[in-house]
Amino acid sequence: MVNHPFRATGAIDPLRSFRRALTVRSMAHVLDRDVHSVAVKLYGREEADAIVRAASASMDTATATGLAGVRIGPFLRSLRPKSAAAQLFDLAPLGSMDLDGASSIALPGSSSELNAAWVGEGNAAPVFRGSLNSVTLAPRKVVALAGLTNELADHSAGAAEQVITDLLEDAVAKALDTKLFSADAAAAGVSPAGLLQGVTPLAGASGGGQGAVVNDLKALAATIVQAGGGANLVIIAAVPQAVTLQVLAPNINLPVIAAPHLAAGTVIMLDANAFAAAFRGGPQVDVSENAVVHFEDANPAHIGTAGSPNTVAAPARSAFQADMKVLRAILRGAWAMRAPAIAFTTMATW
Repeated sequence: MVNHPFRATGAIDPLRSFRRALTVRSMAHVLDRDVHSVAVKLYGREEADAIVRAASASMDTATATGLAGVRIGPFLRSLRPKSAAAQLFDLAPLGSMDLDGASSIALPGSSSELNAAWVGEGNAAPVFRGSLNSVTLAPRKVVALAGLTNELADHSAGAAEQVITDLLEDAVAKALDTKLFSADAAAAGVSPAGLLQGVTPLAGASGGGQGAVVNDLKALAATIVQAGGGANLVIIAAVPQAVTLQVLAPNINLPVIAAPHLAAGTVIMLDANAFAAAFRGGPQVDVSENAVVHFEDANPAHIGTAGSPNTVAAPARSAFQADMKVLRAILRGAWAMRAPAIAFTTMATW
């Protein structure tokens, strides 16, 4: 009897459906077989039809379109064990808005504080005279590319699913974290600004220990309150500082997110109510057996660029020639602070 470890257990899980559809489409290219027979082989006949519908929601790779089928909420939540950014998206009330069908989202705000007042019977009420402003979220794209050799065909369904989804989730998680918690300026048409862009770091309290923890957190919180925030504070810290908080302040009544890509000594505090992020649907995924790609993850280039002299990207590999498949995932989204309710230090001594 064939053992299919991923049979349906009742309610439909959109993330699981997406992962399996991705696995089936990738394996169908590896094995050079139709998606239905691969779905039956990997997951059993009971689930094959549902998986094929998800996998076939997109056109084939010859038309350069991708695999869809999961909303952004489930996908982002799947990144939480690997991504501090995904944890923040989940905590913020406006952390995972849907950009599907919209070129951008404008979020209104106020440039000054609206004050209500107690008014006596028959007396005039004060009228708010502040001006309104807005933050616009326009989607930018994160692209992950990976080569899959045909040895993947030797894996079981569970192992193949793990390999393929890990490649996608690890790459996207790292890209989100390194950009979101950076001081990078926005690159026009390429990427949103990092949350720390234009924010002056605070000096860390000296001496280390619990006293320094208290003083640093008080200073960060005070800065946010001065900016009009403070109702929904979240701490994002480098791993050493996140661990120290668990030891020295185990009863702290604030969410603490460990961010592996932050430099040691870095502690960020922000008001999650002032943070907004929006994404356009789930990740779009393509699998191609004919692509030619530049195998470079730091400074990728076009395969050939005309000039004086002409330049050629190296090392470049043909998937067809190397008998491999190229997996590409594209996630479109953006984020911004609606108000400057954020503070950080890079000099925590604890």
